Amino acid sequence: MSVTEPSGSSTKSAYERRCGERVSINLPVEFIKPCSLNGKLIDLSLCGCGVLMSEPLQPKDEFLVHINLPSEDGYIKIDLSCVVARCDKVRGQYLTGLAFNQMKPYQAYEINAFFNYHQRFDS
Repeated sequence: MSVTEPSGSSTKSAYERRCGERVSINLPVEFIKPCSLNGKLIDLSLCGCGVLMSEPLQPKDEFLVHINLPSEDGYIKIDLSCVVARCDKVRGQYLTGLAFNQMKPYQAYEINAFFNYHQRFDS
């Protein structure tokens, strides 16, 4: 569903931009390509994630990120290709929105398994 602006342009709703369920989390995330950076993963969905960084990233820059998601068996290592969707300065840090691209089916499966694992604690 899109909302048409008076100018005739079309924008996506917040739900479409976020592609469904988004889970709040507090885990380290490592940017491994093209350079090594660290951040704090604060939320995750099947389409992307929010990361707090100490330095700004440029929109449209591409990265490979490494995330260890908790699971019933310990942790699942996932390396995801992503692009910077936005980067906003917030209280001396940079809130960075990453959009995943080229996600493989097994990666989506593992993220959904994490959502199911996480929901056990919300009940």
